[in-house]
Amino acid sequence: MTITEKRLLTNKWALVVDHYEKIKKKTNPSFKTVTELCEAFQVTRRDIKNYYGRWAVWERIQRLSYPVSLGPKPGQLKNT
Repeated sequence: MTITEKRLLTNKWALVVDHYEKIKKKTNPSFKTVTELCEAFQVTRRDIKNYYGRWAVWERIQRLSYPVSLGPKPGQLKNT
């Protein structure tokens, strides 16, 4: 898969997720239901749920103003 193909897939899912969020808020002028969205983009509800979960987690990480600590760095703990 080329970089261009990856970018196109990412752009498609970003658009689908954006429409999905607007449907949840009931502010989407194009689609009233998720079923309409699925038919238009030829995706399944399960795929939308999976991608929406990924985007939601990524956005939460981006909003953090402090670095996430995953534990001590190697060599930081000393046995005494």
